[in-house]
Amino acid sequence: MDLNDPGQMSSLATTTGLYEPLDQSRLQIRLLQWVSSPGNDNAIAHWRLFPVSLEEQPDYIALSYVWGDASITQNITVNSEEVPVTTNLASALERVRKLVKVPNSSLFFWADALCINQKDTLERNSQVQMMGSIYSKAMMVFSWLGLDEDSLTLYAIILFMIAAKERRSPQPAGAHPMQWMLKYPDLCAVGLHETDWDVNNVFWTAARKFFQNPYWKRVWILQEIVLGREVWLMGKTSSILLDDVLRFADMASIFELSSVSRPEFMPVDIWSVISQKGYFIITPLLLVIQSRRRTLDQNMLLLGTFALLASDPRDKIFGLQALVQDATPPNYTMSVKQVYCEAAIKMVSQGPELLSRMLGLSGLGQDSLDDYQLPSWVPNWDFISKAIRESRFHGVAPSNSETRASTSINNGLSENLHPPTRVFDFVVLRTYGCICGVVVSDRLRHNFHNLFNNCIEYVQQNSGLLYPNGDHPLKALLRVLTMDWKHIGEKERKQNDFDFEALYIGTLYCILLLDRVESNSLPGNSLQEEQSWRDNLDQELRSGLEQCGISTEKHFIAFLKLMVSRTTPDEAWESSEARLARIQGHLGGTRLATEMRGPSCLFQTSEGYLGMAPPKCQAGDLVCVLSDCSIPVLLRKVDSHYIHVGACFVLGLMDGEAVQLVRSGKAKMEEFDIH
Repeated sequence: MDLNDPGQMSSLATTTGLYEPLDQSRLQIRLLQWVSSPGNDNAIAHWRLFPVSLEEQPDYIALSYVWGDASITQNITVNSEEVPVTTNLASALERVRKLVKVPNSSLFFWADALCINQKDTLERNSQVQMMGSIYSKAMMVFSWLGLDEDSLTLYAIILFMIAAKERRSPQPAGAHPMQWMLKYPDLCAVGLHETDWDVNNVFWTAARKFFQNPYWKRVWILQEIVLGREVWLMGKTSSILLDDVLRFADMASIFELSSVSRPEFMPVDIWSVISQKGYFIITPLLLVIQSRRRTLDQNMLLLGTFALLASDPRDKIFGLQALVQDATPPNYTMSVKQVYCEAAIKMVSQGPELLSRMLGLSGLGQDSLDDYQLPSWVPNWDFISKAIRESRFHGVAPSNSETRASTSINNGLSENLHPPTRVFDFVVLRTYGCICGVVVSDRLRHNFHNLFNNCIEYVQQNSGLLYPNGDHPLKALLRVLTMDWKHIGEKERKQNDFDFEALYIGTLYCILLLDRVESNSLPGNSLQEEQSWRDNLDQELRSGLEQCGISTEKHFIAFLKLMVSRTTPDEAWESSEARLARIQGHLGGTRLATEMRGPSCLFQTSEGYLGMAPPKCQAGDLVCVLSDCSIPVLLRKVDSHYIHVGACFVLGLMDGEAVQLVRSGKAKMEEFDIH
């Protein structure tokens, strides 16, 4: 449809104001047309906003962008009225205006902030329901990445285009998936260009920075780029097809597979970084790839996008609806509590795996329930996405294979079958399980100023004793502090030369180091002061190990054998500098330190179990294994019901051991009503 053709203009209402009611029976939307910029190129651009029916198949380009800070605006002229819009939308419109070049052309645009009357709730409900059609019927989608563009962007685009070209080309049978990189030696060169990032190669550095753009943190982008027929990613001066970036993302996801080893031509310095799980933050792109291969349901999408942000908390749910068949239409008259509870109830109805995920992301321990008066078992998706960005979230959402605390209860106690978990009265989660212990001490709370000494004290107090699962107390403590190395990828676990030895010692070292950071006991600026500080830190670590009974090389060899089945001395152990350098430079070190700094609580139960839980854990909380949940949880009894404190890691209860407690009479199956 040519909207400039007078013969077709009769189908369009004449706009006398900025927003006139849309005819929803005709699937009307509004479009933008650049009219002119009077005077010079820096003058305020004039735009025309008018209604059109999707039934008439208009040609238009849909914009996808980050709204930006609503308090920082810039005026544009729409239908002769000055309208404030966020600076990011203004810059996006300016970019497309320069693309159009000619005023009053037949290029039309759709941008949600302007084309939807955001103050009309009924219109907003209706238009959000139509957004799937709006993006899928657009002839193109322009994804605006913003003005923050530097020389690195070009390197990223070159890498994406090379990867896309090679992914389209057939590779020799039996060749390494990365074999094609041999044709591009600069991709494997270390130090060719100086960078301040963790991988000293400008192409991989540029790619990582590209995916750290705020654009990729929006929940709305998923439907916008999934449904678009042709999507262009646009910066201040550059652009690239989304399909080329998707091919790179698909390739980058291969790096993390345990079956893919480092190619011989790839330097360890590069491979050890780019193959880390999550190094390239490409979750939205991987979901796009998955959506092209199979249908995604709302629960899969919700879990896959829990780190993405939305300005309106309800859009954490509504922003995915266009991708889901038979989804409940968005309704902005509903409260956040209603929207989140409804989504949680759907997850419960889908079975144990989703219940485990949900309980791993919720709980009183997340310090987030008061925002919207949510039941303790309902995830606060708004809090989760913001807390993850601020490193304040400590959920224990399980993977599909790592934890199966309830497996034996479900399968081994078939004579005691109970009804599946259900929700009553919209807010009560009724489930079944057993109490495996009571928290008696949370004195090992993560205050690093005392944690190192508390760890040593724990080992000394349990000298000569074994943990309930048979582990040495020190090994048990280190396994709990790191939640059994869940920060280590499956690929790294399988590597024969993986340095678990450094991880065990590194765990105590990280605790000691973070103790110094929190107490501001840091070295001075001189090399002499730094060396003295390192020596003191090393001596305190050695002293702590000596108090644990590890004081000689013979003891240390025994320690290694106990921990990692090694019987040879650690050469770095005799050198303070070498040992600390090895631990600090270890590929798992950064992730270990980051994870341990998260808000958490190390607790002990009356039965001698150690566990990690969210920070609001307290004495008297109950360690429970539920029949439909694959991870232990902490519940707190309040009157006749329970509050979900959070999922927890408890060494000795992660692999179905609870069934033995039930069979031996040490625990019993019972009903829990969780509010």
